[in-house]
Amino acid sequence: MRPVLPIAIRVASLGQSGGIDVTAPARRHHQGNPRARPCVLRVMENAKEIIAIVDDDLGILKGIARLLMAHGFSAQTFVSAEAFLESVRGTTADCLISDIQLGGISGIELHRRLMAAGSHIPVIFITALDDDEIFRQANEAGCVAYLHKPFETDLLIAAINEALAIANTEMR
Repeated sequence: MRPVLPIAIRVASLGQSGGIDVTAPARRHHQGNPRARPCVLRVMENAKEIIAIVDDDLGILKGIARLLMAHGFSAQTFVSAEAFLESVRGTTADCLISDIQLGGISGIELHRRLMAAGSHIPVIFITALDDDEIFRQANEAGCVAYLHKPFETDLLIAAINEALAIANTEMR
């Protein structure tokens, strides 16, 4: 069975085995707080690609960041779209993973604002919602991937690799 990143995880249980304990949900942090500061895990100095993650669930942020770092990516985490937009680090990211339903600005609106500002950062949306209209909006916004929580970790890594390939092609 392939690993799955659950909707809510207890990150403290990530240990030597690398397994994720899904027995207890992580608490929601900073939900709806536009002044929330970005929560940045360590940035790997030898990583080539920087992946920004925006989610208002601290457990999801940490879980995805640790997964990405285990795959050789550098991870920057933000608890809101507003925190990402205010951060200088957000402009250096090679790919953005964003939850759609955030406390303030939605992930789709974040992507629209980035595009309006001239950014071509590839975006992967993650969501617990199963809504055809939101799916349509995400696709119209130009996302690389739209993943439903819980999702297989292999799908996220494949989507990131596709996003980075697209970004590298656009840079040429």
